[in-house]
Amino acid sequence: MLSLTVHRCSLCSPGGPAFQTTNALQQHLRRKHGIRNELRQYVDGSGRCPVCKTQFSSRVHALEHLRETRRQNRCRTAVSGGQVKRLSKSTVDALDAHDRKCRREARQAKQHP
Repeated sequence: MLSLTVHRCSLCSPGGPAFQTTNALQQHLRRKHGIRNELRQYVDGSGRCPVCKTQFSSRVHALEHLRETRRQNRCRTAVSGGQVKRLSKSTVDALDAHDRKCRREARQAKQHP
């Protein structure tokens, strides 16, 4: 028996739009909700994975951990399955601004020793 995976938007009302691919869901999140990467909504500034509690050196590294596409990535599955509390939009925006500032400063430091 063939089963199709359906990806639902967790921000829309229950029974909201369903998507056949994760790419289609990501496009919906960008266009309708202004979210570039859904995983960013779950990782705070501590750099700790919200599922396995592994401590990383930065939020960016914790996000890379969640993006891993290994067969059994339990952390990503837990986040995608709604088992982890989402951060507020204002918190995510502030964290994203901080990440951008850190990346910009790191680039400038490399260019001007």
